[in-house]
Amino acid sequence: MRVLLTATPIAVLVLVVGFLVQKRVSEVPNLEFNKLLTNTTSDLVVTMDSAYKDADGDLVADPPTDPVALIKPETIIFSDVPGDRDEENRVVWQPFLDHLSQQLGLKVEYATDLKTVADQIRALRDGRLHLTIINTGAVQTAVNSAGFVPRYVPANDEGKFTYEMELIVPKGSLIKTPRDLKGKFVIFTDTKSNSGFKTPLILLRRDFNLEPGIDYDYKLSGSHFNSINMVKNRKFAGTETTEFAAAVANDLLTRLVAEGNISPGDYVSIFKSEAFPPACLGRAYNLDPELAAKLDQAIESFDWTGTTVAKRYAAEGKTRFVPIDYKQSWALIRDVDAALLSLRGQQTPK
Repeated sequence: MRVLLTATPIAVLVLVVGFLVQKRVSEVPNLEFNKLLTNTTSDLVVTMDSAYKDADGDLVADPPTDPVALIKPETIIFSDVPGDRDEENRVVWQPFLDHLSQQLGLKVEYATDLKTVADQIRALRDGRLHLTIINTGAVQTAVNSAGFVPRYVPANDEGKFTYEMELIVPKGSLIKTPRDLKGKFVIFTDTKSNSGFKTPLILLRRDFNLEPGIDYDYKLSGSHFNSINMVKNRKFAGTETTEFAAAVANDLLTRLVAEGNISPGDYVSIFKSEAFPPACLGRAYNLDPELAAKLDQAIESFDWTGTTVAKRYAAEGKTRFVPIDYKQSWALIRDVDAALLSLRGQQTPK
């Protein structure tokens, strides 16, 4: 069963783009904001590279028509979203990899040499990565520049898979709403993250008239895990304080609470966004079609029960993979990226 996001939030984002551009057009440019926009959009790819074809209009690269261009690797290379917990992630996903290996009759190995999302996308494009989990905000670029084919997301028994961006503050903070962030600090994860940067940057500007570098200072932590730990430890840029907020994905926050990395008593949520699709499991576009079909079957037949994968997602109530429709479910994310490009003054290709 395919579970799709509704169109209502997408319409809201379309209005946001126009509102943001109109609202700021006559104001003095914020150089700090422009620097952040340049950073987050510098390698954003919103149109499909000419190396790929999309004859069916699903916005995803079709398999090559030339049999020579198809690949049938003897070893399938897999990775989770790169970060600071690669060895832990390898252990978590090992039952899944063992199942795929058994079903496919091939070796399936975890790639531990990918340290950033850029590394991940490059490896996918170069044919060194065949099956991978891409974070929400990077899916569009991976699709358009590396032939990533989004296939599945983790979901609960009813098929629900969305998450929200939350702004959290240390327990005891005087910051009660985003408006209280004026003159304070915000922790973003990295400039390519949807929930850790793109969405909070836009919403703080749109809904609360808060400009980075003018109304609040900020720091890039590098990951949601790091941001959440900074809240837990009440430290911003090495200084002990409770007067800052962190923008995080609440599915990851829920997971870290369940793992004991942070306690619900360590933080307070001051804002929650509308829903987004989560990180997405997908494969290389040029896998041999027969192998790709077998891979899909193997993924769908994986029983999470009693595995480390089930434990990883238990706190979020997620129990299985469900198929995803990239064209519809990532429409909101594409609109967020379009808003960023529009604000930067670029022309987004049709």
